[in-house]
Amino acid sequence: MMSPEAPVASPLRIRHEALGGTPVIGLEGELDLAGLPVLREVAVDMLRRYPACLLLDLSALSFIDASGVGAVIELRERSVAQKVALQIVPGSRVVHRVFELCRLTHALPFVSPA
Repeated sequence: MMSPEAPVASPLRIRHEALGGTPVIGLEGELDLAGLPVLREVAVDMLRRYPACLLLDLSALSFIDASGVGAVIELRERSVAQKVALQIVPGSRVVHRVFELCRLTHALPFVSPA
């Protein structure tokens, strides 16, 4: 008899906090398909509070795939629909290169890291 497989843990860590009154979603590790459900849940919760601004911090990401890029686009669309100003702190050169290859660096609200 085969034992059921344990669910694979996502190599993505998500922190959500308020820095100086601005809600922040900070991502660390790898943003791929495995981490999307938790990211969506956190993002919906943060947007539900109707902040004036939401900061998505990608600076601690080591990897992002197409599904992760799609999640960032989805967060942008949700924030526009709810009239929330989204700002995105870019990731490492490797992570930001994915956005460059997708020609999204000017379409998404990237800001300079503090």
